[in-house]
Amino acid sequence: MKRRLISIQYLRALAAILVVFRHSLSPSAGIKADLQGLDVIGPFRVDLFFIISGFVIFLSTCDGRTRPVDFIKRRLIRVVPMYWFVTLFLIFCVAFLGLFQSTTIRWQNAVMSLLFIPHFNFDNGEIYPLIFQGWTLNYEILFYLIFGAALAVSAFYHAYVVLAVLMLAVAAGAVFEPSWAAWQTYTSPLLLECAAGMGIAWLYVERRGFPAVFWCFVPLGVVLLAMSTPLQSMAPRVLLWGIPICMIVIGAIALETNDRLPDLRIPALLGAASYSIFLTHIYSLSLVHAVWRRLVGDVEGVAISAIFVLVSVAVPCVIGTAVYLLLEKPMQSFLARFTAPARAEARRPARTVSP
Repeated sequence: MKRRLISIQYLRALAAILVVFRHSLSPSAGIKADLQGLDVIGPFRVDLFFIISGFVIFLSTCDGRTRPVDFIKRRLIRVVPMYWFVTLFLIFCVAFLGLFQSTTIRWQNAVMSLLFIPHFNFDNGEIYPLIFQGWTLNYEILFYLIFGAALAVSAFYHAYVVLAVLMLAVAAGAVFEPSWAAWQTYTSPLLLECAAGMGIAWLYVERRGFPAVFWCFVPLGVVLLAMSTPLQSMAPRVLLWGIPICMIVIGAIALETNDRLPDLRIPALLGAASYSIFLTHIYSLSLVHAVWRRLVGDVEGVAISAIFVLVSVAVPCVIGTAVYLLLEKPMQSFLARFTAPARAEARRPARTVSP
């Protein structure tokens, strides 16, 4: 069984590109009505991230050798430093450079953002940290803590413990309908998408891959996603988008495990850089918009709008990849020195993918 799954990196790259694409169509970017209809593409990008996260975490711990402390340390080092860096960069820009003045910063939301505590944003009343796209990381941190605690309970049956906890949390949310921001997050049905990713990983391990015929799940999942747009108010998100995305993930892995997926450097690099792209793309988009308005002016007409969107997607991907190569990757290599047991464990023939 393959230790490094290129298909997961490709899907990470796709999710990051969809995030950038969706935000490039924001009315604040100056896009008129010409391309606004395209915003139906990509609302499921977060769901893809969650399912991939569950898959990767289960696959990297399924050999029963990972200690809870090593798991928590490895995941926090993977997520926290870059998030803190970007958050502190935003605070510096607002407080000292006079940039991003639409962002309200107080010590309360600064502290809660840095500690991954869900809270209502002062600007729009939504459950967003200062880096608004970082709301997904509140779920990730919770998932890591639950998973680490489950590893302490049982090295081999931790997945069942995690599944039970997530299902109880979601059920509690449905019954009590909490109004507190943290409890709304900690009982959200989105947690079930992490569980779905774990389920896919379990099937992958038990079957030692997926049959080649499962490649058809990719186009079928895409069709189901395309059909889901008019049904958004009629079905839960985890079903409407979660099921098709699970099919796409299974189909992509089936293509790779049956040697039908080429190893392409640029998509793999974008997948590796997806976290940096995700965290920095708002700043990159602000730069693109400022330069565009100065050099070109308003975004008018379908052709100009299309060029604007292409540039707005390409530039953040390039900048995010540069941040990954120049900052995130060296930072990860340096901090990995403090997780020696986890690194030694990774050299064993465990069934893992890139963290």
